[in-house]
Amino acid sequence: MKQWVLILGCSTGHGGATAKRLAEDGYGILGFHFDRADIKRQALKFKDELAEINGSRVHFWNKNAADIEVMNEYVPIIKDIVGDGTLKLLLHSIAFGTTMNLLGEKHVTRKQMDMTVHVMGMSMLY
Repeated sequence: MKQWVLILGCSTGHGGATAKRLAEDGYGILGFHFDRADIKRQALKFKDELAEINGSRVHFWNKNAADIEVMNEYVPIIKDIVGDGTLKLLLHSIAFGTTMNLLGEKHVTRKQMDMTVHVMGMSMLY
């Protein structure tokens, strides 16, 4: 099978669960995660687990997929990996942003909210 999936936010949560399931179905996994310290180590372990499942057809990048410069750099790399295969799915599962209150003494700022909306919602469009 020369089918691939691209998952933004692939190391945990919905993105991780989807990556595992699709690897079990034979898909190649192209994944972005943006992790540090212990979570980064867990992501690398998860990548190895996926490689065992689907015959090493896994590429993970620990980069900010919401950054247009990162995407400009990696889209050609992704095209090369997929080659004459098919990219069957793009899953946006980035969960990064502010969790502060909208109201109250210490509330979210416009800059924080703009970043949250961009990363979790609009980054895929760019």
